Amino acid sequence: MRIKIKTLSYFLLFAAIFLIIRAHSFNMPFERDEGGYAYVAHFLSKGLVPYKDSFDQKPPLIYLIYYISDLIGYRMLWVPRAIAAVFALTASFMLYFIGKKEFSPNAGKKAMWFFLAFLTIPAITPYSANTEIFMLTPLVGAFLIYIYWKNKKSYWPWYWFSVLSSLAIMFKPICIPTIAYIFTIWFFSSVPDKNKLSSIFKKFLISIAGFLTVLLPILLWLSITNSLKKFFEIVVLYNFSYSKISNINLVIILLILITAISAFKYIKLKGKSLFWFYSGILASSFLFIYQSPIFHYYLLTIPFISLAIAYSLEKLSSFSKSSLFNSAIFLVGLLMIVLPNAKSIFASKEQLVTLTYDKSNPFLESVIVGEELNKHSSPNDLVLMAGHEPQVLYYADRKSASRFIYLYTLLIPSTKRAEYENKYINDIENKNPKFVIYSPLITQKGHCGYISESLIKYLDNTIKNKYQILGGYVNGSNQGWKENLNDDDIKQSSFIIYIRK
Repeated sequence: MRIKIKTLSYFLLFAAIFLIIRAHSFNMPFERDEGGYAYVAHFLSKGLVPYKDSFDQKPPLIYLIYYISDLIGYRMLWVPRAIAAVFALTASFMLYFIGKKEFSPNAGKKAMWFFLAFLTIPAITPYSANTEIFMLTPLVGAFLIYIYWKNKKSYWPWYWFSVLSSLAIMFKPICIPTIAYIFTIWFFSSVPDKNKLSSIFKKFLISIAGFLTVLLPILLWLSITNSLKKFFEIVVLYNFSYSKISNINLVIILLILITAISAFKYIKLKGKSLFWFYSGILASSFLFIYQSPIFHYYLLTIPFISLAIAYSLEKLSSFSKSSLFNSAIFLVGLLMIVLPNAKSIFASKEQLVTLTYDKSNPFLESVIVGEELNKHSSPNDLVLMAGHEPQVLYYADRKSASRFIYLYTLLIPSTKRAEYENKYINDIENKNPKFVIYSPLITQKGHCGYISESLIKYLDNTIKNKYQILGGYVNGSNQGWKENLNDDDIKQSSFIIYIRK
């Protein structure tokens, strides 16, 4: 897989455009997920243990990214975003080689540009340094290994496929059906004569070795930090409730199985069938997410949709010998994606936050609120997050009084919901936090779909009896931080900081 000078120059041009388009997002304020990762990573060096001391259901590799970012510089928001951009750029380069191998060099280039175009859609939060954007690179890398080495007899590609697949899963498990589909297709299409069972056994062993290469160091670290049990409880068991896997449509699963069987047939009889194979890829990538209202999950599908469009345009171009016509079709397709999202390309960081997230999300003001909390508190003061915004704790450089840094983890139905709520209340009673960060967003049922009336009532009573208002961030005509809040100010506040009486 050699790169010619002409191709390298093309890559450099693409990289420059790619980074220019994303650079304006590097200093956007963190959204709540990023704030949670940053909080966990920042206090990791101060003794906080993920899962054990903070409740976040993401696999551990995202904390490694933010830990490295924090080592480079605290509150340097551009660092994880720049790393995310490099990850996404690497994925786009790999898409070129996949498209080139499967279709043609021009198709590879088209796939790159469509991938970039999709990453301008604000609704899928492509500018955030979230788990999905980091997941894409090892996932596409695993797919690249399959594409280039699927007909080779070497066993090492199976190892590296498994390593990259495991890395992708350790960023975000929603890619499991896609990885399983590719692995299954590869395995059954490469099964040798039935008598050569040793070859099949070696493939399994080398694949397991690749998986363990990633998993064992993580398990060892979790064991050393005494957080293995909490990891299993949160990342595995809690995520089953969170993702509502029980509601997966059996019809969708059946369609994927039919597609896989059809792909086996065509691979065996005709060498390969792009239609059936890529239909299965797309179907499997939607399996865990098609019911989800969380749009950034759909980043998982973007590389495969980009390849599918590139393939379709290649088929379309075969009907015309006019390079001008084919270029026009490509540009029209590209502009249909980019033009509706052009505002996001030229927006300021404040405008980009508004375009990307619902206006009710208080991400812009989180920075100011965190700074005010830092100003009025001491480093050892514990703070209760009565909301969904751990980024405030990160900006303030203050530890949470409870491991529940997001309150929505207590609102989403799970088998341990009542137990978690009781533990949150016990943290308040036993640790008696000096400050409470209250965000009225927790009372909006539409935000996460659920609300605990008993918990909200408890918080209201506790705050009323034990705390007084320090200040708040007021929206509307008097927008900004204010310390003497009247009744109207309280109604218009996205954050209120309370201090213990």
